Amino acid sequence: MSNLTMHGPNTRYQAIDPTLFVGNRERLAASLLPNALVVLHANDVMPTSGDGLMPYEQNSDFFYLSGIDQEESILMMYPETHEPGHRTMLFVKETTPEIAVWEGAKYTHAQARKASGIVEVHALKHFHGMFDQLMKQAEHVYLNTNEHSRAQVEIEGRDMRFIKWCKERYPLHQYQRLAPLMGRLRMVKSEIEIDLIRKASEITNNAFKEVFPKIGPGMKEYEIEALFIESFTRQGSDGFAYSPIIASGKNTCVLHYMANNQVCKAGELLLLDIGAGYAHYKSDVTRVLPINGRFTKRQKSVYEAVRMIMEEAKKLLTPMHDLRSYHQQLGQVVEEALLRLGLLTSAEVKAQNPQKPAYKKYFMHGVSHHLGLDTHDLADGHAKFMSGMVLTVEPGIYIPEERIGIRLENDVVIRKNGVEDLSADLPLTAEEIEEAMAR
Repeated sequence: MSNLTMHGPNTRYQAIDPTLFVGNRERLAASLLPNALVVLHANDVMPTSGDGLMPYEQNSDFFYLSGIDQEESILMMYPETHEPGHRTMLFVKETTPEIAVWEGAKYTHAQARKASGIVEVHALKHFHGMFDQLMKQAEHVYLNTNEHSRAQVEIEGRDMRFIKWCKERYPLHQYQRLAPLMGRLRMVKSEIEIDLIRKASEITNNAFKEVFPKIGPGMKEYEIEALFIESFTRQGSDGFAYSPIIASGKNTCVLHYMANNQVCKAGELLLLDIGAGYAHYKSDVTRVLPINGRFTKRQKSVYEAVRMIMEEAKKLLTPMHDLRSYHQQLGQVVEEALLRLGLLTSAEVKAQNPQKPAYKKYFMHGVSHHLGLDTHDLADGHAKFMSGMVLTVEPGIYIPEERIGIRLENDVVIRKNGVEDLSADLPLTAEEIEEAMAR
């Protein structure tokens, strides 16, 4: 495929090999109960107020299985039907003269076939007739919901509206949850997916290296945000993978600080938790800088303690561990670091409640999460680590009374013989950070 080919009519990223989506559908088909039908919907276009619309963000499960980056699209799979043309079908919104004038062209059927690897592409208006026909044959129906452990779903999206309609119209079918299957499928990445995450990481790494020498006292946090989005856009990114955290001074200790409106002051620290998205795949990187270019002795000691925890964490990303045992073992490493820094005493550690360890006062979040189509990507939290998983490694120590918040975060791929660090090209040690700022 030519490197100049775009993925779809309204995307800026290069074409993705459709064998990714073909393979994803084949793995899902192998996980289904017998005589099962699967239906997934693209996300809604979300309103702001008045006649405003938010930038469109595709449903990650739908994209994972179809590669289609457009609203009002439906994927239907019926692997065991006797009619080959009905086993995988895609229904897409088509371009009308009015849409062409106001929004631009939608996918043609040929473009949708090329992007998805699905031969049977139909106009959206034909979905209900075909669905009714296949429902008269199928026994099990898999429908999609957002069951992410951190999700707080208050808006009734297209999938949920379809579930309600479907159960009312076809009450005697056996309905199944698609979400558990998607979690298991998505947690191990194919090499095509890893390449896309690597591209997002390269864009992020390049932006950090461009921004490092431009930072100094007197800058506003949002000026730094502007430098990142300019670099991301120039490199063909989707934009920020998540709302960027650009926190100076005391705000380095606020885990999800997003106001980004303070002035960076000499002698204080600047925490940058920022990632680029590319083709819907995410990166997630954090670095901490001394605003005037040099760490104080205390800042440096805390910084290097966090970096040491990161290096120990990488060693534990092996098939011997799952997320729970990994975090339990790292808790001991964090505890030892806090003792060396004088933030905990032996007496406090001895008297601690094992359910609420003392180190949580200064380090209150997990060290790693899965990364992929979502920043906190789907996974089976009880699964052992496996080759092909992509995770962040992000230890931190936060000391509000000293206005010191240090979090360091790299993106890594678990391999058979260790980890591939996608952020390895980025300065990490305190000396490397100071050198990068001085250029």
